[in-house]
Amino acid sequence: MKNRFAQLSITLGTLLSISAGCAEKQPACGNDSRPSKDGAFIEREDSAITRIANAHINAGAANDAMLYPVHFTGAKLNSLGKQKVDALVNPGSSEKQAIYLVLPESDPQTASRKESLIAYQQERGRSDATYEIKSGQNSETYTNSGYGVERMKKTETGGDSAGSDASMSK
Repeated sequence: MKNRFAQLSITLGTLLSISAGCAEKQPACGNDSRPSKDGAFIEREDSAITRIANAHINAGAANDAMLYPVHFTGAKLNSLGKQKVDALVNPGSSEKQAIYLVLPESDPQTASRKESLIAYQQERGRSDATYEIKSGQNSETYTNSGYGVERMKKTETGGDSAGSDASMSK
C-alpha cells in the first residue's frame, strides 16, 4: 500500500510540475510558436549536405535538360517544370543553356507550352542570350548499347569458368 501511494504521489508531482511549466508558454512546451533561444526553430543556412544535394540536382538537371509533358499543366509550365528549369539554368555560366522540349509536334499545346517556358524565363529575369530552346531529345544523353554488350561476357558465368562447381570436381 505504501509503495503504491509513493508511486502515485511521484506521478502526480511530475504531472503537476510539467503542467505548471507549460502554463508559462515556454517554447519547449509547444504553446508558443516563437523560436527558442537556442535556435531550434530558427531557419539556418543550408547545411553542407543540402549544398551537396543541390549541386547534384543542378548538375543532373543541366545534363538532362529535357522538359516533358509532365512538366506542364495544360499549356502552362507547372511547379515541377519551374523547379527543373531553375535547377538547370546556371546563372554564373557564360554558355547558352540548351533546354530540350520533348513534346509531340502534333500536339496543339506544344507552341503555347514553349511560349509559357519563354514567359517564365523572362519572369525570372533571364535574357534570350542565356538559354536556347530546342525540340526533341537531348542527343548527349544517349548511351551506345555496344559498351554494355561488350562487357556482358565478363559478367556472365558458365559451366567452363574457373569458379564453377564442374571445374572443381576434376
